[in-house]
Amino acid sequence: MKLKDKLFTMRHDQPYLNPIGINLPEFAKLWDMDKTTAKIEYAKGLAYIYHMWEYDSPYYDRKDKEAEIIRDFIGKKRWKPNKKLIAAYDKYKALDTTAEKRALDASVASCDAIADDLSRVRQDTAQLERVITEIDIEIKRADNIDRKVDLLTMKMEMQEKQLKMSTALIKIIPQLEKTIETTISLRKKVTTAIYKGESTANIIGEFLYDKLMDEIEYEQSQNE
Repeated sequence: MKLKDKLFTMRHDQPYLNPIGINLPEFAKLWDMDKTTAKIEYAKGLAYIYHMWEYDSPYYDRKDKEAEIIRDFIGKKRWKPNKKLIAAYDKYKALDTTAEKRALDASVASCDAIADDLSRVRQDTAQLERVITEIDIEIKRADNIDRKVDLLTMKMEMQEKQLKMSTALIKIIPQLEKTIETTISLRKKVTTAIYKGESTANIIGEFLYDKLMDEIEYEQSQNE
């Protein structure tokens, strides 16, 4: 059983803490921090933790996932996680991590970085194309030979920059494709590691679950 399935019950993408999660001090402090009966802020905190970390969350590989999670679950534009929420989040990550999951996170981050580079190069290339077009118009208008020579020199400089950017694009696109393939492969490995592997997270999760069951049985025996 995955650690998240022991800690959370999911309903409509909203996690609800199971009894095992209440035993974790970081989550207990999160609960106590919300003094309201409905515990709405507490529920929002759980949603933040779950969707920020879990690879099978619909938000996992969104580029601006934190902003989207805050918008959809917190509902406050300038909201920031407080120290207790960060502590609970860090605890959950520490318990529910595998080498495969860390590699997947790194691969997704790499995809984002390469895609950003690609976008910047394309924007710069388009800007240069507009500049070159404007220079061509000025060349046609110029009636002075010196002015035309200056403009032609500028055009050659712009075309040289454009060639370098095109070369960069040729290198970036295969790199992005390879990283995407790696990410897809890692997703499969993460699923296998989580469901079939006996990772540290699984072992700790089993220990916490057994500990809680022992305490419940002990309390029941004392009440008999």
